[in-house]
Amino acid sequence: MLGRLAVDNTERGKGIGKHLVKQSIGLTLKLAKEVGCRFIILVTKGERRIEFYKANGFVETDAQFRDNRKLMRFNLGEDS
Repeated sequence: MLGRLAVDNTERGKGIGKHLVKQSIGLTLKLAKEVGCRFIILVTKGERRIEFYKANGFVETDAQFRDNRKLMRFNLGEDS
């Protein structure tokens, strides 16, 4: 599960968030087969955040939350 990531407002738009996500995915991919991971999951809300994660390879799931949060996942392998 990917925990909360944040970039200071004064540093937004510089690619830092994208870099953090890509680093997280890269580290997980290195260990995925060894530890049996098939997905990276996260919970977020807000269209801007959802679109950010979609642009970085995550997809929305059908999970329902009362407060409009979205469960998203990143598939780590072709057979996922």
